[in-house]
Amino acid sequence: MRGIKRAWLRLGVVLTVAGLILFCTHFAEGIASMRGSVSLYGPGGDFDKLTKYDHIRTDYDFSLGSYMEMETTTENKYGRTVGKSYQYYYAIPAYTEENTYWIGLEVPEQDTELMEQITDESYAFLMGEESNFGSIYLTKSGCLKKMDDEHYSYLKAMFADMGYTNDEIEEFTQPYYIATFDVAKTKFTFLLSIVLFWAGLVFLVLLLLFYLRSRNGAASATTAAPQTVAAQAPKGTMMIGNQSFPKEWFVRVDQYVKQNELEYAKQDLRSLTGITYEEAEQVIENWQRYYRS
Repeated sequence: MRGIKRAWLRLGVVLTVAGLILFCTHFAEGIASMRGSVSLYGPGGDFDKLTKYDHIRTDYDFSLGSYMEMETTTENKYGRTVGKSYQYYYAIPAYTEENTYWIGLEVPEQDTELMEQITDESYAFLMGEESNFGSIYLTKSGCLKKMDDEHYSYLKAMFADMGYTNDEIEEFTQPYYIATFDVAKTKFTFLLSIVLFWAGLVFLVLLLLFYLRSRNGAASATTAAPQTVAAQAPKGTMMIGNQSFPKEWFVRVDQYVKQNELEYAKQDLRSLTGITYEEAEQVIENWQRYYRS
């Protein structure tokens, strides 16, 4: 029974922790996926007004190319790499009412071919080889995230290679990128994290209530039992459970109790009577009523 209780307790803890981890790691994307979308370039898409909780869904049709590649590896339980995935980051424009800034766009590996075509068309327009751009575009959902220092350094390095000074780069770049996501999968993961967390929490509360109830019931039964049992026990014997034992058997147990070595007392009592640990604990807690009666 005790093993079963431990198993249920572990299950409750695992559910709660797993839900909490998923919730925290997917919080911004989860909130964004649940909201209505805005476009980075359409009405309401002013870059200054966007937050990390906005669902940004845009047709991306202009880019200066990729400035960073990130590799993510998946390992099995033995530490061996069993899979790799790649994310590429492209420089794209972001507009405010007064300025144009360059930020990053996260692009999955399967979309890089299309993004390279968009980049080629963008440069053809800048070089005057094409009179327009936008015939090719990549539609993605995502949310705004801040770059760490290393990430931002790659974006600035791309413009430094073009001949811009650091002061100029600081003026027309922003340390942000659009982290893309699959809306359906992100919603599912976010809602799953909430369900797991609350299911685990409710599970733990129910286990706690069950434990307190059973402990209170056992304490009440133990308080009432000694007087009745003592009255039924023949002289020179002790009634423990439904069995009678010679009192002389328990001299050493009594010594352990007097010395406050309660664990030894429980062990000795169990070896003499064959009762469970919980039953031994109840007897030792009420030892004077059993032994002195």
